[in-house]
Amino acid sequence: MKLKITGLIMLVLCLTGVAPVLGKAYFMPIEDMILSADVIAVVKIVNLEAVKKEEEALQYKDQLAKIEVKETIKGDLTGKEYIMIPSFFPCGIVDVASPGEYLVFLEMREGILTSSNWHWSVRKVSGDKVPWFSDDLRELPDMPLEQVKEQIEFILGQGSS
Repeated sequence: MKLKITGLIMLVLCLTGVAPVLGKAYFMPIEDMILSADVIAVVKIVNLEAVKKEEEALQYKDQLAKIEVKETIKGDLTGKEYIMIPSFFPCGIVDVASPGEYLVFLEMREGILTSSNWHWSVRKVSGDKVPWFSDDLRELPDMPLEQVKEQIEFILGQGSS
């Protein structure tokens, strides 16, 4: 019965043009993430520290990451030493557990570069491979970083035409 009522409410909202909000984080498809990022780079995260927000009683806290820039694919990281890795929703947890090399997709928010698409925008590089995903956000086997960078550059080239 509860399922029928929920379905009926969703149907009414869809038919009336009101977008239902279910309290989940929005995950951008690859193309949107690449095109909307202010910066795409391979960085070495040297140090991480939790950012305590007194007004929020959340289990997962934002992390401030001290970085060293390895390679910039889009945008400019000149003079940038820190990026913010937010964790607001349990369905969008980005818990960078250890320093290391990462492929990051960043946007400028309130004066600091911040990961732009939850855990999809902070990808740990292991050796020469990176965990990647399809446009419908299905995890794929780890791919060579060079191949992922070629895909990013191809999308960027299409987006500018």
